Amino acid sequence: MSFIVSQSKGIMSRAIDRYAKQKDVTPEKVQLLLNMKDEGVGYFLMQNFRIEQELSIMDVLGVKVDFKGYSMIAPPFIRQALERMTDQYKVTAADLSVIITKRPNVKMYAYNAKSIIGEVTFEYLFGEDALK
Repeated sequence: MSFIVSQSKGIMSRAIDRYAKQKDVTPEKVQLLLNMKDEGVGYFLMQNFRIEQELSIMDVLGVKVDFKGYSMIAPPFIRQALERMTDQYKVTAADLSVIITKRPNVKMYAYNAKSIIGEVTFEYLFGEDALK
């Protein structure tokens, strides 16, 4: 699991750095938002905690062709973690989101609409309970 956690943190960190560079801002001003959509997981780029644009998993990965297969592996884990959070925190799927920041380390926080629930670990997202 430590390999998956380190790879995930690296992917999120590089995505935030890449979008910060594109926006000509510091990485602290860029966030990624994950939420549930009917067809899977929604990925959004945020600046100063305001949604700027919707992304695809390939955008987040920063690749045109995913030779490592992360675009097929990660979304089910993320979706299952989001579903577990709706049960655990008693929130609706429509109100749940996870915001990923880099200040200076990559951290994730669960939100119920606009209220913070708490920090989410990568171990929670990709842990052994992820696909049960």
